[in-house]
Amino acid sequence: MTKTIYAIFLALTVLLVFSCRKDKFNTSSDFQLEFSRDTILFDTVFTTLGSATQVFKVYNPDQNNSVEVDYFSLKNGSNSKFRINVDGEPGVRVGNITIAPKDSVFVFVEVTVDGNDEALPFVVEEELVVNSNGSEQEVKLIAWGQNAIFHTGSTINVNLDGDIEFNGYLECDEVWNNELPHVIFGTVGVPPECCLTINPGTQIYVHSGGGILVNNGCIESNGQLGNEVVFQGDRLEAEYEDLPGQWGVELEVVADLGIGPEIVTLSRGGLWLSSPQPSYLEHTIIKNGIIGLQVDSTGELSGQTVALRNCQIYNHSAIGVLGQGATMTGYNNLFANCGQSTAAFQYGGEYIFDHCTFANYWSQGTRQAPSFFLNNYYETSGNIIVERSLGETRFRNCAFYGDNANLADYSELIVDVLDPETEQYVFQNCLVDTEQDITDPLKFIDLINQQNASFLDPSIYDFRPTQSSPLREEALPLGGALAVDLAGESRFGGSPPDIGCLQYVAD
Repeated sequence: MTKTIYAIFLALTVLLVFSCRKDKFNTSSDFQLEFSRDTILFDTVFTTLGSATQVFKVYNPDQNNSVEVDYFSLKNGSNSKFRINVDGEPGVRVGNITIAPKDSVFVFVEVTVDGNDEALPFVVEEELVVNSNGSEQEVKLIAWGQNAIFHTGSTINVNLDGDIEFNGYLECDEVWNNELPHVIFGTVGVPPECCLTINPGTQIYVHSGGGILVNNGCIESNGQLGNEVVFQGDRLEAEYEDLPGQWGVELEVVADLGIGPEIVTLSRGGLWLSSPQPSYLEHTIIKNGIIGLQVDSTGELSGQTVALRNCQIYNHSAIGVLGQGATMTGYNNLFANCGQSTAAFQYGGEYIFDHCTFANYWSQGTRQAPSFFLNNYYETSGNIIVERSLGETRFRNCAFYGDNANLADYSELIVDVLDPETEQYVFQNCLVDTEQDITDPLKFIDLINQQNASFLDPSIYDFRPTQSSPLREEALPLGGALAVDLAGESRFGGSPPDIGCLQYVAD
């Protein structure tokens, strides 16, 4: 009996000692919690008012010490569309949560969205801030907002060996219609030997860092006058309506910068056509990105033509259309108001354009680049110059101008070609602004140089010529599809047509 009482007393004493011992806490400001997920994506498309819940875990990786989480807090507070519940405690801010050594807590996240609420953005974003020991970590919360068709892609990763990892391909030969807006999150890809067809009136909204990669495939955009296909950013607030730089494909490249490998983010075209099959864009608007359209080819002239017809590519923070060794044709296109060039055709290729306007009236900073740039070579990392042919490059009835034309010793058109006598490029019946020598009668034919193009109102993208513009009645009559301009106005009203994509129209 005595032994039994002693054993009970000893057990109670041990229990008392352990229950009174204080937990040891990790208090280092360098300590980092671990998360089962760093991004919570709700990919439910709500057609009415609805909600969804997801869960993730927060781990304490310390084997010996507990950690006190000062708070879990939604950045937008009570205005957030999201709510959290941490270890059974709900709110927009939950504090003083203890996580034992090598233990974890569950965090439940709920979002409520009305898919018919046109005030909502297409992509609803929030950040959950987790603070421990004065150090903040964040978990991204993302949900689809308005009722739309969402295309979720991925990032493009390039390692030190140049190997590309990308898993955001669409189904082969997809067709996009206009019954609902299309929203691109991340980069989506058109697979090799496949084609993406976009029907008239389709509205495409692209989230920051996203776009379309056409990898040895094709794209066919079938807009119509008054029923254009439109590519733009996915922010719908008024202040984003004319804000450049909102979207574009990004590459995450592992580079050795001399201090070890680092990830460098590179921008590519919002529509990036890499060694494409024959493609075309008809009555298509591409606006408010970084680089609007990029067409690349890696070898000699491929003959795989990308055709631009009646397109408007404008308000990009870098370049409107970038061709690198590409084969491109086009007519009745407007390339306007970009932070660098409206068009840059480099590393050779073949470019045949009629009745296009390359006009740069960039108003959001100082612009150093010309409105239009053409060259036929590049320099390798080993300082070797590689020359590539410009084929039968030709520009007829085009306007090359911008508001930097007023500056001394400035050219809005620059042609940088090695051995010009071996190339066959031609500029004919165009208005240009250049300080370069354009006296070669075989390459520069009937040009108007260093005269103000006199557009009606470039600030609102009205690039019709004024009544007194030198563009008027100076174009070659070409006929066919060019009998009408970008806006559908006839070019043949009893006098020669005007230079550029738009015809003068009397009030």
